[in-house]
Amino acid sequence: MEDNEIISLLESRDEKAIEQIRIKYSSYLFTIANNILGDDREAEECVSETCFRAWSSIPPEHPDSLSRYLSSIIRNCALDIIRTRKTAKRLNSEYSLSIDEIGDLISSDGIPEDEIDADFLRNSISSFLRSVPEKQRTVFIRRYFFFDSLKEIAVFNGMSVSSVKVTLFRLRKELKEHLMKEGYYL
Repeated sequence: MEDNEIISLLESRDEKAIEQIRIKYSSYLFTIANNILGDDREAEECVSETCFRAWSSIPPEHPDSLSRYLSSIIRNCALDIIRTRKTAKRLNSEYSLSIDEIGDLISSDGIPEDEIDADFLRNSISSFLRSVPEKQRTVFIRRYFFFDSLKEIAVFNGMSVSSVKVTLFRLRKELKEHLMKEGYYL
């Protein structure tokens, strides 16, 4: 079933929409959640919660891309679980590894102190990502948004794991320089 049909089912409050989301997206959503959480049971709970949140938010929301909308929901759901645990640094997951890699580029507590700083940082990172070639942008986003493993990124992009590591290292260095030029002091 096409995404626009699923969205129409959600808007008409037809419960078949949940079934169609599960059929089309459960594996994709599970992978995102499991990359963040490192726990199959919690990842499956996030998939269920994502279906519920989509059901609750459409309408009034009307996403242009259902896959992006759902991935954003599941990512937030998984991060909510991480925040609840308050032990993200001790987790053995791709999320922890990714955050450790990029942690030096954000404030010392990992979260900008106020909303203005957060907006500035978000916009500055987006600007940086728009300036890099698509393949590098894909590597960065798959690592730091979807929390894919280095191996998964390598396979997806037809690269070696060491090439992915080098690409991420260079991107972090370039991002740091970009943020400093933009006035974000590290």
